[in-house]
Amino acid sequence: MTHDIEQDRLERAREGRTLAQADQDIAKGERRVAAQMLLIEQLREDGHDTGLAEKLLASLQASLSEWRTHRELIVQRIAQLNGRLL
Repeated sequence: MTHDIEQDRLERAREGRTLAQADQDIAKGERRVAAQMLLIEQLREDGHDTGLAEKLLASLQASLSEWRTHRELIVQRIAQLNGRLL
């Protein structure tokens, strides 16, 4: 039993580090999306084709969505571990 509790504590710590990294990745992704949106706006204002830039934006947004989903799974796992440690 003690071994299981210690394993859960170690896993919770590991998941906490993973959550911190996920938060950093999401913040970077949000900045990239914002920068790409500004670039598209500038391209459009200058009369340039925005097709490829918009495809990249869609890809960035899809990745960001996946990272947010992954973050939620990490949060759920931490909550599960916390429940077992109470």
